[in-house]
Amino acid sequence: MTGVLNIGLGLNLYKQVVELKRTALILSFLVVGASLSGCGGSSSNESALFPTPPPTATPTQEPHDPFATINFADIEPVNTNSSYVSVLKPCVLAESSNDFCSLAKLPIMGLESDTLSVDDVMARVLVSHQWQADNFRLLLESYPVELLALFKGLTAVVIDADIRPSHYRTETGAIYLDPGYLWTTVAHKETISKAEDYRAGFADPLAFRTLSRYTKDDNYVYNYGSLNDNSTRTLGDISLLLARLLLHELAHVNDFMPLDRYSDLDTSLNVDGAILSLGLGATISDQLYDFVPLTSSLLMDLAEVMFFGRTPTTAEKAISASNVSTAFSNDSASDDYAYSNQYEDLAMLFEAAMMKYFWDVDYDLAITGTPSNDGYYCNDYVIRWGVRNRLGDAAVGARAKFVTDALMPNLDMDDFYNNLEEPRYMLAGSDWCLPTIFSETGAGLQKVQRSDTSSLSTIEKVERPIPIDDLGKPH
Repeated sequence: MTGVLNIGLGLNLYKQVVELKRTALILSFLVVGASLSGCGGSSSNESALFPTPPPTATPTQEPHDPFATINFADIEPVNTNSSYVSVLKPCVLAESSNDFCSLAKLPIMGLESDTLSVDDVMARVLVSHQWQADNFRLLLESYPVELLALFKGLTAVVIDADIRPSHYRTETGAIYLDPGYLWTTVAHKETISKAEDYRAGFADPLAFRTLSRYTKDDNYVYNYGSLNDNSTRTLGDISLLLARLLLHELAHVNDFMPLDRYSDLDTSLNVDGAILSLGLGATISDQLYDFVPLTSSLLMDLAEVMFFGRTPTTAEKAISASNVSTAFSNDSASDDYAYSNQYEDLAMLFEAAMMKYFWDVDYDLAITGTPSNDGYYCNDYVIRWGVRNRLGDAAVGARAKFVTDALMPNLDMDDFYNNLEEPRYMLAGSDWCLPTIFSETGAGLQKVQRSDTSSLSTIEKVERPIPIDDLGKPH
């Protein structure tokens, strides 16, 4: 699955936010984020900002701790001349309130400089293998310089061979990145864990699937590749793959550490304490929900299953792709992951908007039935409702603009939003293979029967294996 956040909003309380305009901020132990793949798990209940609310149903497994299976013994700071070289490792690996570092000991980068360079960021990077640092630097140097400002609310970047999914921890103020986004050679792959994302399979009992991808000119904009073969990738293949991940995780960072509140931070506190000291309603996602909250209780219920592993009820197992499509199309989320909690809602809006702004790539989202065969090929997934560039929807675009204005206040994006093209809706009854077939009615519900190929005769579609990440969230 695009990571996981280590603290989040309990889903029952998340619904109360929508209904009651949220009178109190209740954060609980959560793994997204992803993250926050955009979004990880907390290392202990004592480290959460607030107690965990009672679950609505018995989950299929214990809350996931992404640190439980990670061997961090081999991570080391990239820059041994960094001013914080002696504290970086203990601070990012702290697992209890007694060990969490204060902002005086390891400050967020924005407390030290108003303008960050790639060198400034690399001075806060720890890796398990040198190739990770090499590729990370090269990609950072290739990105728009405006992206560096998003690192200001961060204490460190950790890249370790065992991290999956990527996530942000408020206890340490660091992001933890899966090196699966960075490999280019077979030798690189041999150092990376092959473990599956713990969330894989959560949605299997349901009668629908959601798929997503970034495209340009009807082609994927990056190469997922495989950790289990001899294929290689270029830096060009992974540039936008890592960019997507960074935009998502850094959205979480700047949600909790708003740029205009740095002067209010008590540096004697750890990051958790400093965030809490800003007061209720201080996060950008709080403000987003005061502006325009999501409203679909159906999708919030299903998010408990899809992203947290709650066992679905019999009624939930019977919910069709058509039911889900109606609920989603009538709300203003950019992605189904938004219904997991308000933080992922914000991060998905920000990620899609900035990918479009910086690189003019479109986010595709589709709701399909369950695969007709084993789900290996793109033509196994028949679309009930799908959309490209949902940012062009007025309601979704307004929420995205609220987020980007708050997280990147020095970037004037008015013309960008004013000139966004309208969403294009996928033809119901077509499949997930590229090139995409769009509806001529604009609603996506004009349907073509699978046995009727007349409307598809001028389009040559390639029935190829579906990238596994299309079915999940990498953060």
